[in-house]
Amino acid sequence: MSNLDVLVVGNYNSGNFGDDLLLQSCRENLADLELKVLACSNSDFLTFPAGFRSICELRRFIDPLRAIYFSRVVLFGGGGLFNSDVIHSLFIWMPILFLSILLRKPIFIFGHSFSSKPNFLLAWMLRQVKVLTVRDVRSLEFCRQARVKSQLTMDLALELKSKVLKKVEEKKYVLLSYRTYGEIDLEMLKKVNDILLPKITALSLQPLYVAFDKLDESVYDSLGFKFIPAKDLEKYLPLIKFSALMRLHANIYCFKHGITGLVLSYASKVKGLFQSFDYSGIIDLQSKSCLDDLYSLDFTTLEQCDFEGGKKSMNPWDLIKEEV
Repeated sequence: MSNLDVLVVGNYNSGNFGDDLLLQSCRENLADLELKVLACSNSDFLTFPAGFRSICELRRFIDPLRAIYFSRVVLFGGGGLFNSDVIHSLFIWMPILFLSILLRKPIFIFGHSFSSKPNFLLAWMLRQVKVLTVRDVRSLEFCRQARVKSQLTMDLALELKSKVLKKVEEKKYVLLSYRTYGEIDLEMLKKVNDILLPKITALSLQPLYVAFDKLDESVYDSLGFKFIPAKDLEKYLPLIKFSALMRLHANIYCFKHGITGLVLSYASKVKGLFQSFDYSGIIDLQSKSCLDDLYSLDFTTLEQCDFEGGKKSMNPWDLIKEEV
């Protein structure tokens, strides 16, 4: 096996729409380099075994070492891979990081999100990384507390090229996506949907529910809603007038396609990202006033989110190209 330019590591190709957008961003921004992917499944190389079924796959013991050894640069591309309070982080991604350090590879971690302060071992590993960028202020503060050098940039999905949709005479749908999270349960989602439906009907539009993963599918099955899978979304995009979405990268995806949307924030990371762009079309589903805020919503007053106005202190992709 000959050397390859960049090994991209992440939770890709496993049915998570947002993670796959992050991989697409890596491919777009490093298009002139040779990339291979190390992930848990369906990729060029597979991660170390992290369960009873995967421990029987001999390939999983060899792939990470082989992939890292023959790579000029190791890039962990976006998401929340390294978190001290998430057990999967310890068993899946930290061994990859540690092996990259042992083999003295230039390591880049781009657009990461931390849910807690890195523990002692993780903090030591992160200090060996050549460049670490985070996508939100909270993650920046966690790194500062752990004495890990990091820089604030944008979520990698925001680095995707914007797409122009073909024009159609009449829009038909308002795209909707729901998920459960903490106190946001099925009963809460039903209330949200009951408020939105009359507003959609008043615009002579129809609701179009989309499932971005298995969790979404189970939510819609429980609520009795028909839905389309995310893989079929592209063909519906020209027919969508507005969106009201909970998932972070689903919102980014629609804005990048010129669809005006309502951000249904289920967690601080969603609200925080869109507030950083001064976007006002946000409903915080964790707030006590969220249902009242929904009642006063008018889809026709929503505006596009101006991602182009976002500032970043560096171009991380150029740093990788210089290293290669």
